[in-house]
Amino acid sequence: MKYVFTENNIVRQIIPEIDPAFPGIPITERYTSEFLKQCVAVDEIVKVEINWTYDPKTKAFSPPKSEPEPEQDPEERILTLIEELEAAISDAENKGIYVKSSTIKKMAEVVEIVEGAEEILRGKTEIIEGGKFS
Repeated sequence: MKYVFTENNIVRQIIPEIDPAFPGIPITERYTSEFLKQCVAVDEIVKVEINWTYDPKTKAFSPPKSEPEPEQDPEERILTLIEELEAAISDAENKGIYVKSSTIKKMAEVVEIVEGAEEILRGKTEIIEGGKFS
């Protein structure tokens, strides 16, 4: 037997009834009865993994529909956006697409804003004091 703890029907923890890290200590002494009531008790042969979905109606577990993409570091994301913007401008120029100077100017302003945000993220231009930007 194993116990599966879920939050919003997403598997967050799988707890073995017998844990070699706690020899001779039953699960009821390792966890409170209130916590165990929140868990789903399943047979050891039931395949289940962290982040799987639990359907309380069918009492079945299923893998996530798609793996969540790892969150990108904000600084990396900003650098990626700058590179994508510069590549799009260059690509347009290489294809002979006329881009208004006012559009290029606005894009340059966006790049400046994004680069400024990058500096803020790096903590080089502004600091947070009392929960507000100074």
